[in-house]
Amino acid sequence: MLTAIIQPKKISLQTIRNEIAKAINTTVQNIIKVEYWQHQIWVNISGIGGKFVSYRSLESFIYQGLMLIKNCKTWEQLQQLGEIFKLETQRYPKYYPAEFVEELRLTWAKKRHEIKKEEKRTEPMRKHQQSAQQWLESWQTIIAHCHTIPSLQHIYPLMENQSKEFEDLPEIIEQLLNFYQQRWNEINQKPKAKG
Repeated sequence: MLTAIIQPKKISLQTIRNEIAKAINTTVQNIIKVEYWQHQIWVNISGIGGKFVSYRSLESFIYQGLMLIKNCKTWEQLQQLGEIFKLETQRYPKYYPAEFVEELRLTWAKKRHEIKKEEKRTEPMRKHQQSAQQWLESWQTIIAHCHTIPSLQHIYPLMENQSKEFEDLPEIIEQLLNFYQQRWNEINQKPKAKG
């Protein structure tokens, strides 16, 4: 449900009060108290008493939904939001006028295009990062199987030479060097066998 991912408490109280007054056809001055509940707002109205108001009847709530779509970073997030909005608009059609549903569709489609375009643009870098991660893990396995300082010294030139391919990913190189140093220290701390 949309009420699980949109946080009405982040909307200013004054905005909420204004929109509630509009939704229930009263004045802001008549609203004594507003309480946020899980799926609706409880409003205490002067001369009337308590009343529940759906978050969905507030423009800001709907606007936050659009902002969620615009701020999506991944295709998976966008797909999930699309499913949530689809269920929402089908289950609660009275809160979602046709023009808003159309705006949702257009916003979602535009964001989908942006994400797909960005994924295509960054695909070579993502593949390079995946290769670097696999390379790192392979070398960590090799280093872990070294049991002497000479064996570590023996593999170092090859490791250093291969690392040039990933110089643009210094965090990978740093992780590998740290792992190498850690293994070196472990071997150095082992008690020497008595001859």
